[in-house]
Amino acid sequence: MATLELFFRFAGLSQLLVLAIVLIKDHCDKIGGVLIAIWALSGACYLAVVPVFRDWHWVAWSYIFLIGSLAWPVLFWLVAKSLFDDGFRLRWHHLAVLVSVVVVSLVSGAPAFRSGFGAILVEPSEIIVPQTLALVFIILALVVVLKDWRDDLVESRRRLRFVLLVATGLYALIIGLAVLVLLSTPDLVEIQILDTIHVGIIFLLCLGASVGLYSVHSQFIAATIVQAPAEESPPEDFTPVIAELNRLVHEQHVYCETGLTIGGLAERMSQKEYKLRRIINGEFGYRNFNDFLNQHRVSEAARRLVAPETRHLPVLTIALDVGYASLGPFNRAFKELLQMTPTEYRASPLSGAGIAPASDRCVEPFDDEQSS
Repeated sequence: MATLELFFRFAGLSQLLVLAIVLIKDHCDKIGGVLIAIWALSGACYLAVVPVFRDWHWVAWSYIFLIGSLAWPVLFWLVAKSLFDDGFRLRWHHLAVLVSVVVVSLVSGAPAFRSGFGAILVEPSEIIVPQTLALVFIILALVVVLKDWRDDLVESRRRLRFVLLVATGLYALIIGLAVLVLLSTPDLVEIQILDTIHVGIIFLLCLGASVGLYSVHSQFIAATIVQAPAEESPPEDFTPVIAELNRLVHEQHVYCETGLTIGGLAERMSQKEYKLRRIINGEFGYRNFNDFLNQHRVSEAARRLVAPETRHLPVLTIALDVGYASLGPFNRAFKELLQMTPTEYRASPLSGAGIAPASDRCVEPFDDEQSS
């Protein structure tokens, strides 16, 4: 094994182990912290698996390294969801996907794993399936990073999206090249060069993640793992902007416009988009613009479902009137906020005691003590 590749592997491995220890020590009670720690340990297995299989005899405990390394791409996808999807909950089907990918990768790559990764592969297709599955879940993680980027109101998390987009995109490119090289049945020298580059990029990504975590530890944790309700509000006086936002929301019901974006709202208010994001996040506690819209839309829909002048209207009509393009998203948002469907809400004798009116959350600035 090339000396440079060996250095990259164990340097990256040490960074991942330190990262896992820090997160387990300080944030083992948060789903994001636990997932990132497990992902870091899985990455450490991935970096260790080649030296273990090449230089040591195959033993039963070696499966720990192998299974950990094969789980890495799926864990990365789950980490991305925990960081950027505020409604993420770890479900049984996530575990089923993880187990399925590991089993399929083990079965399809069994001949290559038994012969050791250092051997010249007679059939490169033996590890094409694990590599392809890795590429698929890295792309899925990229989709998660890109999804709702424009509507994300947490500035530090928006910056993290950009960093992960660049880093993951680069890594996906390397994995894609690895698949192409294996399909073209190159010689061992080409495989080793590509592997050294691959491991070197992993080391740099691990180093960047560690430096980023240690340098802005509290901000990173608050914005992602802990999912604090809001970032600290800037010192600028936003009173006029807040007054204009309240006017648009409560007098003009701007949230009822289908397809409303934060960019469109900022343009209507003649404000910079970043400033409006800071206000909605820092003053009112919303982490995502869609959450802001759903709160107001569902609150208005709940009122119309039981109001004498509108309770005769079909649920679909009310959903369209408050800004939803179809019934499905409206039902999901309504049930998430009220724990019942619109039809159940309309029939419930306690319908008048549903969610607090959206105005209660928009007129007054967000209160951290109340949120806790």
